[in-house]
Amino acid sequence: MDPMAGRGATRPVRPGAGEQLDLLSYASPPPVAPATLPESLHFGAVGWRHPEWGDMVWSGTLSPADLALHGLAEYAEHPLFSTVLLVPGAEPFDEQTLRVWAAQLPVGFRCVVQAHRSVTAPRLTRSGGFDVRQSQTNPHFLDAAWFVSDVWRPAITTLNDHLGAVCLSFPPGLHAAGIPPAAFAERLEQFLARLPEHLPIAVELQEAEYLTLEYARALAGVGASHVFTTAPGMPPFAEQARWVPSGRQLIVHLGHPVGTQYASDVQRRSAVVDLLFGEPRREAFVLVDQSAEGSAPATIDGLIDAATDRLAGGHG
Repeated sequence: MDPMAGRGATRPVRPGAGEQLDLLSYASPPPVAPATLPESLHFGAVGWRHPEWGDMVWSGTLSPADLALHGLAEYAEHPLFSTVLLVPGAEPFDEQTLRVWAAQLPVGFRCVVQAHRSVTAPRLTRSGGFDVRQSQTNPHFLDAAWFVSDVWRPAITTLNDHLGAVCLSFPPGLHAAGIPPAAFAERLEQFLARLPEHLPIAVELQEAEYLTLEYARALAGVGASHVFTTAPGMPPFAEQARWVPSGRQLIVHLGHPVGTQYASDVQRRSAVVDLLFGEPRREAFVLVDQSAEGSAPATIDGLIDAATDRLAGGHG
């Protein structure tokens, strides 16, 4: 079966109920996404430059340089993936890099772009890192004009329909930087109000004290989405959901191993599925870091199985 079928009107069909899918041993054909899941539901990894995935994803042995230049094309053709989280390095993404990546993407593939930390870190070191103890005030923290020129415009100009959302991921240092939750929410609200209308933007917090009613109001004012995160100290997804409004999109980021939120990986996967099949239904992105369970492709395959089982049981 054509592995690209999952990008079009119909998704490919999974192996039958009596068959077992072994991600650690298959080479060809690869596992395929189930026919029952909607096209608006996207699963993907944080980046794609993981040679350790081996024949779970890659058709051959690729060097780090090959992965950087051409790996996204093969990643995007894999039936498990229909999104990716693009995380910038020391500098914001430049248009040339984004154009090279966009040219490798099939129709229907959607990217979530993480905003550069020059927008989200209240303090930065001279090298561009975030360290409260050895840093200086960042003049572009929640600067809407800077964000539009250095993050939004390059992303939308190059990725076009492949751009699913832009994520503001705030580091776990707002408290240490001396920013009270109410002041953060007020500044975030002002920032969001200055952005272009209907911009698909999401906000990821990593400190539970900033999950406030004022924060929820800031998101609701422009229809921004809250990123359901696994950051240490953040509450379980269901509790996060009680605090925030339903944004235009549902975005889940499994960025850490199981900690205090859930007792096991299986329990956390079930909580993700609870979010996916809640109301209202909307475009959804589930983004999995390699560190979440040790293998992003295997985690995604398990999530797809859990979602498929939920649908088969009539609870979707």
